[in-house]
Amino acid sequence: MTEQPPDPQQPVDPQQPPDPQQAPYSQPQYGQPAYSQPAYGQPMYYAPPTHPRATTALVLGILGLLVCPLVLSIPALVIGRQAVREIDASNGQLGGRGNAQAGFILGIVGTAWAAVAALIVIIVFVLGGIISSSFDNTCTSYDGDNGFSVTC
Repeated sequence: MTEQPPDPQQPVDPQQPPDPQQAPYSQPQYGQPAYSQPAYGQPMYYAPPTHPRATTALVLGILGLLVCPLVLSIPALVIGRQAVREIDASNGQLGGRGNAQAGFILGIVGTAWAAVAALIVIIVFVLGGIISSSFDNTCTSYDGDNGFSVTC
């Protein structure tokens, strides 16, 4: 025997316990609220507020990778690590650990990327100096009247 849906003309009593045979996540019927409600007698839980520096660390980490790695990645690393420690110490009173940890990791990646880029620039300048000094021993000299003349 199939069960009939509730009559749309009947008002829904919010104090009435839900039907245990009805699917908990079904489409709302006419006259029922469209938002989800906890089961009858169950307490409602809310997410704790996000730590304000967790979002800051995430934004600095993203901008550190995209815009200015050395300047923005180091603060993302420091702020993200502090926020993770404070969130862990709050015993569930603060949220946003994922944002803080992502900012911390992006700070590490951005700092490492900036260090590798700086190392490459230093190597290029050193190699450029070595290559440039090898060309200083050329045998060309400039004679004002005749132009370039080679004398070795």
